[in-house]
Amino acid sequence: MSLIFSLLSLNDEDFDKHPRSWICVRGNKMLELVNVIEKEIIKDKGTNREQISKLISKNLYCNNVSIKNILRGKSSFYPIPILIHLCKMSKKEKYYLKIIEEYIEDLKVNSASAKPIRALKSLTPSLSKIVGAFCADGSLSMQFVISSKNKENLEELKIIEGLAVKYSLSRKEFYVSI
Repeated sequence: MSLIFSLLSLNDEDFDKHPRSWICVRGNKMLELVNVIEKEIIKDKGTNREQISKLISKNLYCNNVSIKNILRGKSSFYPIPILIHLCKMSKKEKYYLKIIEEYIEDLKVNSASAKPIRALKSLTPSLSKIVGAFCADGSLSMQFVISSKNKENLEELKIIEGLAVKYSLSRKEFYVSI
């Protein structure tokens, strides 16, 4: 017996406030579906992609250009919060959310360096045991990063033994990793 769960529930509106914490999904038919939803919203509300992206960005507190690029299909991965908000704008919200669930094939964290994994839609007792063993043996770890444009803001954290302030060339900011 397996337990079926919603992959869209991986998004928590209260916890996942920052785009870097968002889970993204990918599927062969996802671009086509997003285009259908967007066209329906444009037709029903008499709006355009620019206005849709501005509304979603306002609700999610993020850059509207990034959302517009996602709607254009510039990325094969779609952040779950954006898909949910897009569906909420549609008259067929529940229908589209169900179709999105069916189309999800891969998951990843919303980061350019994140590696995608195959999406599993059910949890079996065997898989639960494997995941439990993986977590219990110490293989699962977490990294906490604090960053700032100003190095001085992070200098006070050096009271923690072994902690060094480093510089990221790609992000052009200083950071400490715990």
